[in-house]
Amino acid sequence: MEKGRLNLAKSGGGMLQFMAEALGADETAASIADVNKRITGKETAVGENPNRLLNNFEGAVSSIVSQAPGLAVGIFAGATVPLVLMGAQSFGTEYSDGRKAGLGLADATGRAAAFGVAEVIGEKVGMPSFLKTWKAAMAGAPTEELIPLLAKHILREIPGEQLTTLLQFSTDKFTTAGLTPEAGLAQYLQQAQDTLVQTVMQAGMMSGAAIGVSKLAQRDGSNSSTGAPSRPEMAWEPHQCWSFNLLRLRRLVNLFPLRADDESAADQDESADHVPVRQVRHHRCRGCDVVRNDPKQPQDEECQHQWCNPPR
Repeated sequence: MEKGRLNLAKSGGGMLQFMAEALGADETAASIADVNKRITGKETAVGENPNRLLNNFEGAVSSIVSQAPGLAVGIFAGATVPLVLMGAQSFGTEYSDGRKAGLGLADATGRAAAFGVAEVIGEKVGMPSFLKTWKAAMAGAPTEELIPLLAKHILREIPGEQLTTLLQFSTDKFTTAGLTPEAGLAQYLQQAQDTLVQTVMQAGMMSGAAIGVSKLAQRDGSNSSTGAPSRPEMAWEPHQCWSFNLLRLRRLVNLFPLRADDESAADQDESADHVPVRQVRHHRCRGCDVVRNDPKQPQDEECQHQWCNPPR
């Protein structure tokens, strides 16, 4: 959590430092650079966990914390917003690192821009599946429907993150503004391995959170007293839900009163295989009113029946 908070502060400070230096506000840029140095000092004080697995876990948590604001906005605003925010965060962080390493304004800007573009390219691979999964979770989709979406997202997220790692490693290795030109294949393979482990860990934590959100949405949308299904489940049949609600409204205003013989017949034999013509009664499973026009229709065909409103 602390690493994620520091990473957010560092990216914001790097963006402010870039804007100040680009505009020629040297005093302001110097003050921001001092703040960024203190943030970097705190990151150094936190240090790396000697256990590589735990260190990767901390990296996954830090990534979630730093990306959470953009991802939350993206669920409602679309993929563009989180991609822009992630690119900007990467740019700010790397610009700060580049200036601290002694790069000039032009070199630090070019390197940070390359890192930001690499971040956007990689995240764009898995962003659509991520948003689709979380929108389904917030709508209360059942767990058995979420699992395939989560699996598809993980399979798309892994190559996207590996692509980002490759592009960023190449920027530092092969460009004139790179900070690690001496890095070799062993260093790249280690970065790729760490990226894979952190991606799987992050995806696992986000998947658990998505399932939890789905459970909460199902509970909030359900009627515990009647045992009715949740609203998200009803949403899969919008034409039926609309007609059910209309029928309930008409009964409330008494525009179409039930026939006494139909009500009594329904009360006397709710388990009958056939029902009278134009019977309107409360369906306990669906939690709403249904109408039958076909007296020969058996009850086990309720789900396939296209319900019609009774004539005036």
